[in-house]
Amino acid sequence: MAQTIAVVIGLVVGIAFIILFGTMFQVRHNIAIVHIRENITSHFFYFEPRVAVLLSGVNDTVKWVNESNILAILAADNDRTNPAFYNATKDFVTIMPHRSYECTFTGLGEIGYHGRPSERGSVIILHALPVK
Repeated sequence: MAQTIAVVIGLVVGIAFIILFGTMFQVRHNIAIVHIRENITSHFFYFEPRVAVLLSGVNDTVKWVNESNILAILAADNDRTNPAFYNATKDFVTIMPHRSYECTFTGLGEIGYHGRPSERGSVIILHALPVK
């Protein structure tokens, strides 16, 4: 009887430790990085990757990193798919050289964005399936 109680207590303490350890070091969400780069010979700016795919509630934040030596700009294409992102960027967000801008998306769907005329990209947020 005493051994059974000791085993049960040991299991409970072990499970509690695993849960505590898991929550202490849990990453809230991963961030998708989109690089803003410049082709030096043509001064052509581009987003890399051009399409960022996210999972809602898992990795729902995008960070645009300006890797050029020139000011970058960013704006949503329209307000239909994500009004909050549109409202935050409708007058363009300026990203200084070697700085970044990030946005966390809350809905599902495809959100188009642009910078200079040659810069086009999109964020696709998919529904994350629960792990069984």
